[in-house]
Amino acid sequence: MALQTHHAGMMEVLRQELDRRLIQQHQLSGWAGRVAQGIRQSLISGQAPSLEILAQELHQSARTLRRRLEDEGMSFRLLLDRVRAELEQYLELQGDSRTQIAAQLGYSDLAAYVHARKRWRAESAHDQSRTSEAVSSK
Repeated sequence: MALQTHHAGMMEVLRQELDRRLIQQHQLSGWAGRVAQGIRQSLISGQAPSLEILAQELHQSARTLRRRLEDEGMSFRLLLDRVRAELEQYLELQGDSRTQIAAQLGYSDLAAYVHARKRWRAESAHDQSRTSEAVSSK
């Protein structure tokens, strides 16, 4: 469903929030930042991102890259989901349909995209509740 609003102020607030989140995503450092950037570039160019291809581009073996990500508390799957979730928000603001978004994010069918979307949103809600709990316990 495309975001449609006649209220220019609300659209601007949403764009600013998305820009903030994209900047946060871009601020991943180390190997996670490099892999996230590679994932982003692959998706934008219409290619399916893979750990093996990104490892080659970064002059690493897939196993070494996987281990380096684990050392940073990340995984390829987590980074892929994060980048897809952020790009999804951007594409929704652009008014793209779910079918168009699914294709841009590398899903061959809408059902797989919808399933993944539910997973991202559940994980995001879980992360937010953990953050709220940590802040309130201080």
